Amino acid sequence: MGIIRGQNLGDKEVEFKPLSERFMGKSERVKRITSNIQKIFETANEESKQIPTRQMGIKDGLVEISGGLLHHRCTSKIDGLEGIAQMGVLASEWFGFLESEGEARLCAFLSRWNTEEQEKIFKTKGPNSNAAKLGDISGRSVILFFDETHPVMQKLVHIDYFEYEKIKRTNPQKMQEYTQEQKEILDFIEANSNESGKSFHLDETNSRCNWLAIPGGIPSRLINGICVSGMKYKDEYIRKLHSLFPQATIFNGSKQVLYNPELSQFIQIEELQSHTTSDTSELKKTEKIEDEELQL
Repeated sequence: MGIIRGQNLGDKEVEFKPLSERFMGKSERVKRITSNIQKIFETANEESKQIPTRQMGIKDGLVEISGGLLHHRCTSKIDGLEGIAQMGVLASEWFGFLESEGEARLCAFLSRWNTEEQEKIFKTKGPNSNAAKLGDISGRSVILFFDETHPVMQKLVHIDYFEYEKIKRTNPQKMQEYTQEQKEILDFIEANSNESGKSFHLDETNSRCNWLAIPGGIPSRLINGICVSGMKYKDEYIRKLHSLFPQATIFNGSKQVLYNPELSQFIQIEELQSHTTSDTSELKKTEKIEDEELQL
């Protein structure tokens, strides 16, 4: 037994089980599909061991974050991060809970970083804006970044459920790019999810067009960056994060590097106190904003 910490689930005491065991008593079709979702994740997990992740770009001591970067906001508590490091970012169904909002059952959720143009289009002033994500000085969450160039990540992004629904409606010729097994999985997710997720990628004026729903989950080895927002973390916390995600660049909400994997170098937090480049007034504005994102 362990604790899962999710924005929609809250803190739950859970037991991890393979999907093939979770759905053992269901019909042969359900068992086949959920077992195939499990195989996709297990294959991705094994393949992710073979190719190193690309490190995040760093310039003048600051991490470079551009529009489109894949990320996942989650708990900042070490016990929750230990589970992610060990097992990956997984759909809640592995732990015995149906995805609570029903937007994409059996999926783990990611987002893409807003481009500057999207920030204007979305008119994002709340928790889904880039500034609010970096300015979460409450210490509730960290942001995990993923290597979108990694071949395994590209395979997983290809089966994003929200994009699949868009392609079905706007470009049916591209449906031939999916295998029959992938179509069966994604159609099964559609049949067991509500209507809202089907249109997420159709409305490019809403920030939900940057959300992704990946069947099964994403291996932890694809994490190449961790943002700890604000300045409330101690050096020992950063060292613990490094022990859990040794391949990741660790940085704060001002994009200042706290651990550089290329140099195997830690930067003492106190060294950065007088060199903060963020707008502190903007951080104060975001301190009380509630986290409304979809992520587990």
